[in-house]
Amino acid sequence: MFRNAGGITEVRDVAHIKNLFTEGVDVVVNCTGNVTDDTSKGARTLKGVEDDKVYPTRGHTVIVRAPMVGYTITTARGPSSEFSYIIPRGDGTVVLGGTYEPNKSDLHPDEAVTNRIIERCVALCPDLVGENGGVHCAFEALGE
Repeated sequence: MFRNAGGITEVRDVAHIKNLFTEGVDVVVNCTGNVTDDTSKGARTLKGVEDDKVYPTRGHTVIVRAPMVGYTITTARGPSSEFSYIIPRGDGTVVLGGTYEPNKSDLHPDEAVTNRIIERCVALCPDLVGENGGVHCAFEALGE
């Protein structure tokens, strides 16, 4: 809809937020996010924004092959940083989650966390276990 209405999306390096407000620009969406390494500028350090309340939040999910699961299950997050959800996608894969870890930006999967996510989700949805008796892990996803 945005593009059909003539909108354009640009991705570029920006030294100062004011540099984006030029003639002909009606809307600017700041999607800078967090600084994850020394080479990127996030909302915390972008001149004109410098939002010191922004912090990284790590999330860990597991994508499994389970075309037989066609329903979503979610649980409320308790005091732990880990909670459970099962979200089927249209391609036969299912998103299993997850974690919520404030102030963490490491993007390397943790096998113990992956195993806990799978165990919790299988307890909620035994249909995740395939005919071979196991869960087919397609890949792990981590992000901020």
